[in-house]
Amino acid sequence: MCLCGALAATSRDLTLEVAGEVGRFFELRVDNLVAGGLSRSRTMQVLATFEGATLLANALGQVAAFDQATAALPMGSGQDGIRPSRYGMNP
Repeated sequence: MCLCGALAATSRDLTLEVAGEVGRFFELRVDNLVAGGLSRSRTMQVLATFEGATLLANALGQVAAFDQATAALPMGSGQDGIRPSRYGMNP
């Protein structure tokens, strides 16, 4: 599971400093995807899908769950395509 995702889930219990850094992590991800050409709305969908897929795969202990949960995301270079290396994400 993404460490910042886990921290975000409990951000109300974190110190203000740590919660702020977690927020900045996600703001950076959003900014990177938007700068790469995705709309803000699509960016939110993509990040939510990746975070949820990571959580699900870990909870089930099945890497294939991640692949199934993210299968609908276009990974090509088209209008809404996600190219992980372009956005600083690992494929």
